Amino acid sequence: MKRLLNAGSGSGTAQRIARMMVHDWEETRFDIDPGVKPDVIGSILELTGAFKPQSFNAVWTSHVLEHLYAHEVYPTLRQFHQILKPDGFALIVSPDLQSVAHFIAQHGIGAIAYHSPAGPIRPLDMLYGHSRAIEEGRVHMAHRTGPSDSVISC
Repeated sequence: MKRLLNAGSGSGTAQRIARMMVHDWEETRFDIDPGVKPDVIGSILELTGAFKPQSFNAVWTSHVLEHLYAHEVYPTLRQFHQILKPDGFALIVSPDLQSVAHFIAQHGIGAIAYHSPAGPIRPLDMLYGHSRAIEEGRVHMAHRTGPSDSVISC
């Protein structure tokens, strides 16, 4: 069985996004928020303290890197590399800030871009983090950087 780390899992599973993860994959959900009931609680900044080297065949992380400061992104990606098997891979999804800017230009900063399970999402949420979650005290939901080709290409 292949092992997948869902880094910054929130309350969902990786199977909701990747059909290839449905069969023959054992998922480990990892998140900083104990309220989402992950398998392992911890910070994405400390993956190598939570997992042994070469523990996973794949790392999936969706809308997590933007919650880090820019100087924390590369060390986090290095930790992905350390916990991945030599033939492992990472699937990384982050907001496309250029598309967000285009949406703002067309519809305005207060327009609802889409509805998520957490409620309506506006451009301000995409730029700075989900405002309702932050207001409720989950400050780890704030965005601290905007991953781009220059940040990710390490």
